[in-house]
Formats: sequence, structure tokens, C-alpha cells
Amino acid sequence: RICSAMALSVASVPKRIAVIGAGIIGLSSALYLNTELRLDGIPCSIEVFAEHRPPLTTSDGAAGLWEPLFVHGTPADQQRWWGRETYQWLRYLRVQKDAGEMGVAEYSGYLLFYEPVEDPPWRDVVIGFRHATDDELKDIQTPVRHGWYFVNMSCQGNRYCSWLLKRCKEQGITFHEQKINSLSELAGRCDVVVNCSGIGAHKLVGDNDIVPIKGQAMKVAAPWIKQFTLIASADFVSYILPCTDFVVLGGTAESGRWDTDIEPEVSRKILENCSKINGSVENAPVIGEWSGSRPHRKTGVRVERALVPLDSSQRPLEVVHNYGHGGSGITFHWGCARYAASLTRKALGLPDSCGHDDDLLYKTMSVPLVSSSSKL
Repeated sequence: RICSAMALSVASVPKRIAVIGAGIIGLSSALYLNTELRLDGIPCSIEVFAEHRPPLTTSDGAAGLWEPLFVHGTPADQQRWWGRETYQWLRYLRVQKDAGEMGVAEYSGYLLFYEPVEDPPWRDVVIGFRHATDDELKDIQTPVRHGWYFVNMSCQGNRYCSWLLKRCKEQGITFHEQKINSLSELAGRCDVVVNCSGIGAHKLVGDNDIVPIKGQAMKVAAPWIKQFTLIASADFVSYILPCTDFVVLGGTAESGRWDTDIEPEVSRKILENCSKINGSVENAPVIGEWSGSRPHRKTGVRVERALVPLDSSQRPLEVVHNYGHGGSGITFHWGCARYAASLTRKALGLPDSCGHDDDLLYKTMSVPLVSSSSKL
């Protein structure tokens, strides 16, 4: 299935690509790009530079429910495109033999509001979207007045990121435990940089539109919870989200908070709010707590190509930015990886991809080229 015509049209010297960041955005960008180029017969060498990798990234703490969150400023058509690509990818993965390892599963449930709101731009992306009935709203102990019911995808962050990391290593992608403080550090080491630095873009590229939105959540043992419930308002979000290994109770959305301290009073409030949604979680055993900073970007998710000037003795550096996903890293990751790959090809002077469906991509990345333990 390799696109031989394309392979003959490009140089045999491997394209050198550096990816900054090893959260869900960096890992999926590296894996998708590597797989697509391999299928098109284009040799490449991909290196990932990150201070942290799974299980120590912000993405690892994500409950992983698909739902565009904290992406104000991102055009609705982009949200639909990136969200649709990811939703369909996760629906494909949920029935594969390693779905349990990935933590990918399908759940139905509710997204509820205290006041009526317009239908979301992604209503035709998800399966079975409808408005919640009055009887359904009455089952919630808090005074919600409006809501949507739909079939959704869940992607438990720690499991999925570990799966992505393993697949990347098996495909020969090299990892460096190194924080990149300046793009100039990669000059001469690669042909293009894919910047997936998340909240780190605030300092790395001087993006003052990056603002952290602190979130705190609890993990409880509540295997009887089979549906997700999320209540959104202007200043907070409460949710009960079933995952493969636990149920996540949340949460908070504190803009401008750079710390990731777990605050006992916040945990108490989370449990109180979630018990009002579903009283059965009040005495569920707590098996963990988590806090992290969502990489919100005030002007919207940034996935674009840029030519970054260096000093006078060096050529400008080709960079593809892919950061600022707010609370939607899991929701947009595969769609953004596809789009970033197309921009990376342009930066490398390569033609567009031959086009490959999810089945071929998955089967290709599932065949190890090297042992996953042979790459750092």
C-alpha cells in the first residue's frame, strides 16, 4: 500500500523532524506523521524532546471525555473538523484488540446547563444527539434547566498516552528527556520543528495568549457508574466521568493559576457538588487526586506553519505550531495531528499525502519496527 510514485519523487535522505512535547499532542503528532510518511514511502527521522513524558504529563491526568472545552477563539468549523477526526478515530479504536490497554471506551450521558443554550457546532459529529427531557432533568438534584444527551468517547489519559509512547518507540521514534528553552537549540538538528509545548509555549515562543486554567479532580471506585454527567456554567464545571479503571469527579476551572497544588477544600467541594448530581458517589472510596494546568490560548488553538528567524549566521527555522488546546487536547488530538502533518509536509517541500484511512494507519503503527525498549 506504499505510494511508490510519491516515494520516487522525493530524496532518499531521511527528513529530520523534531517534536517538542510528549503529552497527547506531541505523541500523536509524532506517531501520525511517522506513520503517514512511512506509508507514502518517505524516509524520516523523528526525535521528541520533552522535559516530561508519560506518566508525568498533564495529559496523563485527563479523564479523557471527548468534548470541546476551553477553546474560546477557535473557529467553529475547525472545532468540528478536528473534533470529528478524533471522535471517529476513537470510535475505531474502541473495538480493537488493545482498546483496554488504551483505555478507550464508549459511554452515553448528559451535558447539562442551568440556562438554555444553543446547540453546539459539533451536534452532528456525535452519535444520537438529542435534548434531555424534563423527566431526565428532574433526576438531577441540582436545578439544571437544559441539556443534551449523546453517545460519547472516553480516552483515559494515562493509559492512552502510555500506548502512544509505546507505539512511537516501536516505530523507531527517539525520545530525549530534555527541556527546550529556545527553538534555536534545534537549529541544524532538524529540517522542521513541530512545537507541541502546550503551556510551555508561553515562554518558548513568547505567546502571551497562553493562560493556564487550573483543574482539580478526584478518582473514586464507583464501578456502578455507567454514564457520564457534566454540568457547565460560565465559571465552573462539575462532572462524573466513568473511565476504564475508575470514575473521575471534578472539577475546577481557575484561569491564571500556574500552580498545580491539590487543595483539600477544593476536593471537599468537588465531592459535595458531584453528590448533588448523583448521590451514589458520596461514599465511594477515593483512590487518587490530581491537579493540572490546561493550556488555554485566548485567541484559539494554534495549528499553523511559521518561519522563525534565528541569528544572522543561521537560516530561519521551519516550525509547525500545534498547541493551546485548553481542555480539548484529547478531543482534538488526532484531527490536529493530521492537520499538523499536512503543514509539516509543506514545510519539508513534500507533496500531499496519498491519503490513508484509520484502519490502515492503525495496522501500520501496530507492526513494531524495533523493540519498544530499545529507544530512550
